[in-house]
Amino acid sequence: MKTLPFPKPFPTKVVGVSFNKRQETVRKVRVGESLSIMRHPTNKTDPYAVAVVREEGAEKKLVGYVPRYRKTPDGRKKKLAESMSKSIAGGARFRAKVTALTGKEEGKTRGLVIEIKRAS
Repeated sequence: MKTLPFPKPFPTKVVGVSFNKRQETVRKVRVGESLSIMRHPTNKTDPYAVAVVREEGAEKKLVGYVPRYRKTPDGRKKKLAESMSKSIAGGARFRAKVTALTGKEEGKTRGLVIEIKRAS
């Protein structure tokens, strides 16, 4: 029996939150809020980009991206975005929940820490 990738929820920072006026959306995000995870294959920087999106009514607002890599508990570096992108292309779905806000001080760039969970 084949083991599915990402069997357990895991934490990660959202990257790219300071570009293209994303801070306007990021500053509206609250701890505990659910965010959508989706492929962004037309991304010019990374064809395996995985977007983190906030739904505002009928609109979907990009807040940033899943990092390209993550460190495993034993310190190894693993491809995160590429692996997730391929899983999504194969039918997997993911959800994210905001677990922490960073940069809350005046004048600082706001950041997000999320927990990603496989939904299917």
